[in-house]
Amino acid sequence: TIYIEIGGNLCYDFYIADNTPENGFDFVHELELASLAGRNLSLNSLDFVRRNDSIIGSVCLTSTCSNGGSLFRSIIRGIDQETCPPFASNSDTIFIKVNTAFRSFAGNDLSFCEGTGGVQLNVTPIGGTAPYFFEWGCDDPNGACGLSSPAVSNPIVNPTDTTTYFVQVTDRNGCTSEIDGVQVNVKKLPIADAGPDQFLCEDGIGTNLNVTILNPLEAPGPYVYTWSPPGTLNDPSLVNPRANPTQTTIYTVVVSSANGCTSDNTTLDTLSTITVNVNDKPVVSTGPTDDICFGDTTMLRGFASRGGPDYQFV
Repeated sequence: TIYIEIGGNLCYDFYIADNTPENGFDFVHELELASLAGRNLSLNSLDFVRRNDSIIGSVCLTSTCSNGGSLFRSIIRGIDQETCPPFASNSDTIFIKVNTAFRSFAGNDLSFCEGTGGVQLNVTPIGGTAPYFFEWGCDDPNGACGLSSPAVSNPIVNPTDTTTYFVQVTDRNGCTSEIDGVQVNVKKLPIADAGPDQFLCEDGIGTNLNVTILNPLEAPGPYVYTWSPPGTLNDPSLVNPRANPTQTTIYTVVVSSANGCTSDNTTLDTLSTITVNVNDKPVVSTGPTDDICFGDTTMLRGFASRGGPDYQFV
């Protein structure tokens, strides 16, 4: 492979010998793009002379752009001029690559927690001539890249899963940079389950709360716990604090995982909330005092209030 600088020229000589001089022969030059898109290498001149049963020539090529460092094949093909086709031919190939002075840097890989609005990408052109034009894409087979705009230098992306984004920059001369990529990692939120609602009596001994992380593989620990409201808890930073409320209370737990993401922290997310119902203690009265004679009977008129509505008298 021969390398050529942007804006430079490359010339090389070729020689073709005719092994069947009785038929005569000719030649063609072919310039093919071997990789990437965009033609940035052109034929400048092709000179040759015939000498007896041979051709001696020179090919000169000119590079105008880097276009991602495209690889070309420069082919000289000798063709035997037989009477009937297919005509015998032989060829020689030189591989030519344009040195890439025009690059793009998409930055280091990025991460964000799902549901937080995504992140902003940013590409820096290196080389080329301003103004620049940008084209972003991604590795999603369905093209669901979540780009705010594919044609700006710093789009905001909000993918639902980890995605690799690619960018290529075109300068004002139509030259294109090498493609660069950046991976955006979508970190999962821990899913906190505060368990089923609980019931206790007022002036009781309280109850233990407990939270379970439902996706520990996606959102690994260690975890930081924050229960609220904290006033009736022995320690709101424990996984299983003791709650002793004086009235029915809804407790919410927020969990932060080692990946830096925090669970949903709204009471609308009933999975991360627990209601501790405080039942009133019944107030009992034996009723008024009755005076009766020996051998008579009377009905006791005891009653209860608060709590209930059903009571059991013993």
